[in-house]
Amino acid sequence: MIKKLLILSFLFLYACSGYTPVFSKKTNYKFNSIELNGEKRLNQILYRNIKSLENENAENIIFLSLKINTQKTKKIYSKDTKGNPNKYKMEIQTSLEVDLNNNSAGKKDFIVSEVYDDFDSQFELNKYEKKIMGIMTERLSEKIIIYLRTLE
Repeated sequence: MIKKLLILSFLFLYACSGYTPVFSKKTNYKFNSIELNGEKRLNQILYRNIKSLENENAENIIFLSLKINTQKTKKIYSKDTKGNPNKYKMEIQTSLEVDLNNNSAGKKDFIVSEVYDDFDSQFELNKYEKKIMGIMTERLSEKIIIYLRTLE
């Protein structure tokens, strides 16, 4: 019984030996242009993360042109009995237009949102909103990178 279990575990481990992470594979993208409109701080994070896809040493280079438009909205999500804001909802909307080798490859919209509680101090609320905005932008850039990788 122990020998069968040992053989089965070796077979299982051997089958899992070809694992490679999705983001570790180099792409063959080169960006002609990346046009950014909207929120400046969000666009800086998106630009940095998307630019990491570029590989100038690739053999079959695919030229991409991107137009990215970002908008951030903050709304009151719920109020207490006195009418004061209790929860907020922050939403980041991004519209992405991709040109692949000077041919239109498509347009896709991405939305990321987060609901969070109100703070007593406005300073603490602003600090927390900046932190949430950074996390949401990272999630958004991951979605965009996954979409761009499917274009190959």
